[in-house]
Amino acid sequence: MNPQIRQTPNSWRCAAISGTTSSSQIGTYSRILGFVSAALLASGCPTTPTAPTPPPVGLSLKCPTIPATATAGCPGLVLAGMTLTCSAAPAVGFVTGTNRVRVVLANGSTVKGNATFNALSFSGGCVPVGPAVPFTLTFGVDYTGAPSSTAPVCIAASKAIFTQFILTGASQDGVISPSVLDGVQKALDKEVRDLFNSTPLSPGTSPRCSTWRPLP
Repeated sequence: MNPQIRQTPNSWRCAAISGTTSSSQIGTYSRILGFVSAALLASGCPTTPTAPTPPPVGLSLKCPTIPATATAGCPGLVLAGMTLTCSAAPAVGFVTGTNRVRVVLANGSTVKGNATFNALSFSGGCVPVGPAVPFTLTFGVDYTGAPSSTAPVCIAASKAIFTQFILTGASQDGVISPSVLDGVQKALDKEVRDLFNSTPLSPGTSPRCSTWRPLP
């Protein structure tokens, strides 16, 4: 995983956003389509932070769908039943002077799910310990993706940064936060990839190029 977010000794923090964008034309491309602690993290982002300035409207992107389940090994945390709800339609545009696509998921978007801790049993299997604990992550994300220059287009590089982060419900924030951000980034990779291809990505296929790298 390559979540772009700063970590302090005691909490996860939001990252600063910079850069400007402008609209553009895709040109010959033929298609445009459109995851926690027991209480509010006092040292996290404020409840009503200032959202980043979204890119100009010009492209259309639907609210992405993230994988319902994520597992952080055994022993480790299992996140299940996850659903993402966007607080507004994603804002999409081109980064000035490049073919990179910037997507802003507005603050107030949520991922809800259940967290269960799995442990190794005496027999060597992996078993749940305790009940599943519901969690809600209220967040915003600023994403940038760089499509490849060859067809079929794949995502050559990308990054995603939390612009809001309020975690309630289960603990293990250090596992849930990066897992959610990674899921959102990959989901946006897919949506942006589909902007540049006439055929949607087949289920189970990665939208990333084999040489994908994280953007700085």
